Amino acid sequence: LMLILAGCAASVQSQAQKIDDLQRGFERPPDDSRIMMRWWWFGPAVTRPELERAIQLNPELTEARKALANILLSMRDYTGAAAALDPVFRASDVEDPSFYVLAAQSRFHLSDKHQAMQVCEEGLRRFPGNPALEAMHSLLLEECGKTEACKIRALNALRQSPGSAAYLKLVTSLLIETKP
Repeated sequence: LMLILAGCAASVQSQAQKIDDLQRGFERPPDDSRIMMRWWWFGPAVTRPELERAIQLNPELTEARKALANILLSMRDYTGAAAALDPVFRASDVEDPSFYVLAAQSRFHLSDKHQAMQVCEEGLRRFPGNPALEAMHSLLLEECGKTEACKIRALNALRQSPGSAAYLKLVTSLLIETKP
């Protein structure tokens, strides 16, 4: 009987220790278990004034700038979209290829095709093989006219990314148009 009581007492003491450890873990969680904050802009759930206010309060909110640029592009406010994105490019190295796509789109619609091409090619240098950038670049190459210079740029782009569907489609269309 004494052995059973001793075993039960040890078990109760062990359970109490586990509960105390668990409580301490909640009070002071290790760094790898702490809550992480991430800004996530859910498309139509935010409005232009809300994003503009967030940017005004913290100009470094790059995700807010991207969301605002998307809203402005959908409203065909290309100047506003370019203005929302420009500070991101001036302030830091852009770590998201979608910024380059958005910037190229806004410049393209502002009829600044040269700037759009430069932004897109810079994005491709930083993120080679990115399908969205390749698609935007092929659109820009197609729009730059059917000049020899643009055809050469298109062929070079295909050489650098031979698996790119966007470049393959562009070069194929250029070859079909120049067929005698």
